[in-house]
Amino acid sequence: MLFTNVLCSWLGSGPEHLVPAPATGCALGPEMKFAMTRPCLLATPSSARWSRPAVLPVAMAVLLLAFSLGATELTAACQRLTPARERELNARARLLILSQSSDARPRAPELVHVGCNTSRAWLVWDGTSQPTAIDERHGLIEGVLVAIEHRLAQASREPTPVRDIQPDATSAPDGATDVDSGRAREAARADTSASDWDIEAHHRQTGTGGLGLGFGAEPWPSPATQGLGPRFDLGVGAAGFAFHMIEAVRFGAAGEYALAQFETQLGANYGAPFRATDRWGAGLALGRDWWTTTTDVPDVQTDASWLATARLQVAQHFGPVSTWLGPELRFRFNPPRLPPPVAAHLARWSVSLTLGCVYLVDAGDQ
Repeated sequence: MLFTNVLCSWLGSGPEHLVPAPATGCALGPEMKFAMTRPCLLATPSSARWSRPAVLPVAMAVLLLAFSLGATELTAACQRLTPARERELNARARLLILSQSSDARPRAPELVHVGCNTSRAWLVWDGTSQPTAIDERHGLIEGVLVAIEHRLAQASREPTPVRDIQPDATSAPDGATDVDSGRAREAARADTSASDWDIEAHHRQTGTGGLGLGFGAEPWPSPATQGLGPRFDLGVGAAGFAFHMIEAVRFGAAGEYALAQFETQLGANYGAPFRATDRWGAGLALGRDWWTTTTDVPDVQTDASWLATARLQVAQHFGPVSTWLGPELRFRFNPPRLPPPVAAHLARWSVSLTLGCVYLVDAGDQ
């Protein structure tokens, strides 16, 4: 009856004044007329009965559809979604939830929230504190729809959980108005947003570490050339801090003699490249390096020194992989030297350039 009353008020009369009109047209009032090819309803001061079978099914269907589409509230906090794409996501997600929800399955969720940052996206389902990671290999919108479909399928296999909600936080007490009830719901929702849905804080507190492979270059003093070679990085930690282990080897030459430098370092790193939410990072390490020649030279042995390093790196994240580039300041307590005929040494102070990639181990997504 709500839809019918709205339709009648729009036409300018009550339901008791609706009668079938001639097939040639309809009149909306005494003056405005328009032509139609099929019968319609005519607003006229008549006591004739109106055709309920023709109007009620349509009204009920429209009201049911409107109620179903409005049952789930979908919000998004993602700068990578333009307004047009957000509207597309909203429409497709509501249609998916409507098509998957029925009497034989658990009720549709009251609230679905989509969030993202520069490197990842997540889904918060019906106010739960644990986010669901979104697979973006086929695009952000498709990933959200797949995550929603997965949660719907999961809900159909599990009993509907009983949510512990304080009655005075989400429903109006006796004598309260709808406005008071709405304000209470908004306050409860804001409190939930400030606590359970702080996804960025969730990722900052967990998910630091990874396994990396990189490359390093260090200028060696004459007569040696520049040392170039691979490096291996391992980081394990939390809340942005990682225990960092480095293994590296560099190769060069001094005239006809081939040179090799090996190093092992242990230290600490903060931020990039071991945490996906950070673009910048820094670290300190202490270790030992060895310098030798791989050419068979009599009476020339390996020399070693303690080594301290400080580094700064900038990272770019691509899903679970983080790439980095940055300088490394190196200090040797007792620079290694190789006696003649090689007659080469390493500098006490030097700056090397490192680059590489890290496969992130993000505990926040487990």
